[in-house]
Amino acid sequence: MTSHGRKHGVPPSHWDLAEGIFLRNIPAKCDEGILRGFFESKGLIDFDMEMARFPNGKSRGFATILFRARYRKF
Repeated sequence: MTSHGRKHGVPPSHWDLAEGIFLRNIPAKCDEGILRGFFESKGLIDFDMEMARFPNGKSRGFATILFRARYRKF
């Protein structure tokens, strides 16, 4: 993937080495429960997640997901 001349992301051959992901452009209606349920439905079972929030509690549209264990089936 390229954007403004900079390369982003990791090639699929290196995905198994990832310790976490930064997810952005999360819809405003998506709360932590919905996002956690999505990842669990895809086989990611042991992870820590932090969604950034504004002082009023609304989502800022991004989250950090850190893997504690390897995924079952992704």
